[in-house]
Amino acid sequence: MRNTLAPSVQIELYREGSDSPAVVGTDYIVSIDGRWSQARARLHVEYAASKATENSGLEWRGGVYLLGNRYRSVMV
Repeated sequence: MRNTLAPSVQIELYREGSDSPAVVGTDYIVSIDGRWSQARARLHVEYAASKATENSGLEWRGGVYLLGNRYRSVMV
């Protein structure tokens, strides 16, 4: 079964104490194969988010921004 995240998302990272995502340009965009299950897509995003928080020092709160003409934020 297809996932609802394909083809790509941007991980939403936050600065400590902020309620709006930090502007990170085109960083932390994750490509997702449309044939993956929702669980596999979620694991892929969670792994990428853990690496992003290590590298940036920002906080991930479980949200991503959908790209590919579907521009909106969703929780993973």
